[in-house]
Amino acid sequence: MNEFRFMLTGGVSLGEDWGSKPCDWISDNSWAELNRACSLDGFKGYMQHFCAQIETYKELAEHPNPHEWKFPEAGAAICNRLRQLVVLRCLRPDKLVPAISNYVVEYLGDEFIKPPPFELPLIYKDSSSTTPLIFVLSPGSDPMNALIKFSDLKKKVVEPVSLGQG
Repeated sequence: MNEFRFMLTGGVSLGEDWGSKPCDWISDNSWAELNRACSLDGFKGYMQHFCAQIETYKELAEHPNPHEWKFPEAGAAICNRLRQLVVLRCLRPDKLVPAISNYVVEYLGDEFIKPPPFELPLIYKDSSSTTPLIFVLSPGSDPMNALIKFSDLKKKVVEPVSLGQG
């Protein structure tokens, strides 16, 4: 649970002095976060491995798709998939979301990251005179034509109401 929490938050900095960085390519923030992560029980021995393989981890930091990067065997032996997400969070937080998506697909299946198909007949069954259908629109999404065709099929009148500016 501590590792999961760290992956989400990055831990709390208490102004610790982690010593000098082993290389120039790692930022001060990344170095501090990585040290905080390595203070968790599951990361025993990882900092020594990281420093010994610093050039290998530079590849991770510079990789265009670090969420698809394969950890070296020794690193993977210490870091299970969740811990690898923690390391990615420390070094490349910009790619944490696609990495988490990959993790979810690997362990739970892709049905947990793909939006369900838009099926108006199923949605309509959940509506009533006191439970209206509400559509939150996003760019490129306009269900109005489908709604009008469905209302003609059901012989119902559609009364659209705008709840905000368009």
